Amino acid sequence: MRTTASGWQVIDDDACILVHPYRFDGEATANCFIARMANGQLLVISPGCDMPEAAIREIGRYGQVGALLANNGMHWKGLEEWKARFPRARVFASADAAHRIRKQTSNAPRFEPLAGLTPLLGDTIIVTEMPASRIGETWTVVRRRQGAVWFASDLLTNIPRLTGPLLMRWLFRLTSSGPGLRVFHLAMMTTAHDRKRMLSQLLAGLTRFPPAVIVPSHGDVLHGPGVMDTARGLVMKALR
Repeated sequence: MRTTASGWQVIDDDACILVHPYRFDGEATANCFIARMANGQLLVISPGCDMPEAAIREIGRYGQVGALLANNGMHWKGLEEWKARFPRARVFASADAAHRIRKQTSNAPRFEPLAGLTPLLGDTIIVTEMPASRIGETWTVVRRRQGAVWFASDLLTNIPRLTGPLLMRWLFRLTSSGPGLRVFHLAMMTTAHDRKRMLSQLLAGLTRFPPAVIVPSHGDVLHGPGVMDTARGLVMKALR
């Protein structure tokens, strides 16, 4: 994995799998994730807000932005900026995610359902909605010979060091949501209709598409030997 001058972490040049962190609500951070679809255009998941101009320009080296995906109803703050910058890009979200975003902002773009995104993805990219989520949670897998790359959204987190207000740091530790790779229990407390069902679906996905790289919505990219076993072990422990 390498990092470009504008801050993109390049996971796979051939598949154009890129990650760029961005800030929101002050000191909070999240990851913007890009992968090339079957039609040659780029899918942007969790479009970042207030990203550096150089990072946006650099995307043009990899292709045309064809689709924007709100991975759940919490990750919407960059949608307006990206839609203005790439007006031909189609915007997708699950029904529950779109509903929540429309309640949060009057500037929400027109969303298309996930069923309209599927034909653009081909066999390489798989976007899965979790029906047990209150916020239309999805996770995305990019299949490769070297092992799958996961965008785990708000299901897993990998924050190396807890910062911010004392109360938030305490909640992360109390719920075993950090530091390090963890099931994001703190988020699931408010976003899950059925936590056990969500975790069971996540475990089935990890088993079907063993990850070589995990990109959480929040925290560092995780790669290297043992990623699959570590992730599955955490989810299995959470299900006990």
